[in-house]
Amino acid sequence: MELEIVFVTDELVRRLEGAIDAFAVAWLEGHASGDNPAGIHLERFGDVVAAATPGRPDLDFMNRIHGLAFAEPAVLVEVLSFYRSLGLRPWIELPPGAEEVAAHLAEAGARPVESLSVLFGTAYARPSPPNVEIRRVGGADARRFADLLLAGHGVSAAARAVDAPGIAAAGLRNDITFYTAVVDGHEAGAGVLAPHDRVGYLAQASTLPAFRRRGCQTALVARRIADSADLGCDLVASLTTFGSASQRTLERAGLRIAYIRTVLRLSEPTDC
Repeated sequence: MELEIVFVTDELVRRLEGAIDAFAVAWLEGHASGDNPAGIHLERFGDVVAAATPGRPDLDFMNRIHGLAFAEPAVLVEVLSFYRSLGLRPWIELPPGAEEVAAHLAEAGARPVESLSVLFGTAYARPSPPNVEIRRVGGADARRFADLLLAGHGVSAAARAVDAPGIAAAGLRNDITFYTAVVDGHEAGAGVLAPHDRVGYLAQASTLPAFRRRGCQTALVARRIADSADLGCDLVASLTTFGSASQRTLERAGLRIAYIRTVLRLSEPTDC
């Protein structure tokens, strides 16, 4: 079967950005639900969502602005004033086409700190390692999944106890699905699928150190892509550190770089 070539356009960038930001906000809403031990506050400015966590000011995803790339400059003024009132220095991730926002952020003191790759591909079946079993995780096991995901990222047991409930809460949503990779009878890796606007977003993923290089992530990617197709998605996408091992895994699965997201952080709380 000849595969359709999907070209990168401004419309595609906006579509992929929509999927990435939709998941990020849903993930934060999970953390902010219930007892909210981290103290996350989500402030909305129209389509822009600002996450603020004064108790953890240097944790990027809990102090990030979502949906800002194509917002009006006046919204940026309001958002930065909100962070200034809390004494926080937010993170912002910008795709191509957000040059006007980038210019205003530079005037406000934002500086680039990292580059992230946004990869995408068509939703069709990929081969999967035969030694890895992929299981979908139900709500009753969401807390165990959350602990596995965080452990794979190297998070301490004490921090997992605080953050795992928020992740488990996100897994109760209809638009987020959890998966585990099982090797030799042991749960070894974890991954998340969040479809949005017919884009299967391959979100959070990790593998326990003892099981790395066993094909866990290759299998998780293949399963989530297959399930994306079953859900009616025509594309899949993921976000990862530029040049990372995760990027190589996604590229081996046939995804390619659509564009680079530039990560910026305010140098000090300020107005623009």
